[in-house]
Amino acid sequence: MVPPTDAPDDGRAKIGSEVSRTRDTGARDEMVFQAADGKVLTVPVAERFESASALATADLIVLSETTFRRITGIPEGFATDLAVSVRNPAETATIAEKISRRLPDCRSVTRTQMQSTYETIFDWRSGYVLVIYSAAILAFLIFTLDKATGLSAEERGEIAVLKAVGWDTADVLLLKFWEGAAVSLAAFGIGVIGAYLHVFQAVVPLFAHALKGWSVLYPPLRLAPAVSAYQLAVIFAFTVMPYTLITIVPAWHTAVTDPDTVLRNG
Repeated sequence: MVPPTDAPDDGRAKIGSEVSRTRDTGARDEMVFQAADGKVLTVPVAERFESASALATADLIVLSETTFRRITGIPEGFATDLAVSVRNPAETATIAEKISRRLPDCRSVTRTQMQSTYETIFDWRSGYVLVIYSAAILAFLIFTLDKATGLSAEERGEIAVLKAVGWDTADVLLLKFWEGAAVSLAAFGIGVIGAYLHVFQAVVPLFAHALKGWSVLYPPLRLAPAVSAYQLAVIFAFTVMPYTLITIVPAWHTAVTDPDTVLRNG
């Protein structure tokens, strides 16, 4: 990028944090370019942008116009990009079409097209993450349905023994309820703690490439720790409560059956 024409031309560059890291400019305080004519051009580094602005400046190199033209070989009076302001936004598409007709070897891109492109990329990445979440939800549903269809032979035998020694059906159901609640609450707690560590401590290693893309010069992703009670409540309502309640159904079916029949049938 070239600063405004009224900026002082000192022949030095300002670079982003990721440019400095990948080009290893820390020790030399200079960058080496190969100019359009094949010659090597060394440019001193005047400033490195702070990490606070890394989202906008991570891959940025600011050069003076003279240095930029020496590197790219673009002569005076020519430019690679031109920005056009249109007073009436409704005429933007018409102006872009006229520019394309007058300059067929140039590409005109409107702000609306750029916004649409970014929205498409965001939607694609959101769909990528949604597929992963859908797989996790499907696995949970399969596990829950498997639990609801029946108990194992060992669990049926346990309930039959409890009934044989005098336990009431309500006592058995209460026991299975608290057993399911303990398992689901433990899994919920482990999942929440694991998700917190994965997102805020490990910086999302499993999903970062989908959320921020695959750019080599992308700035480090540092998320501020935040926990939403509403989101935790929704996850709790859709995971812990259904699993806890659904464990009662097969337990009730076994509890109301004669213990002797259950033990003989396994």
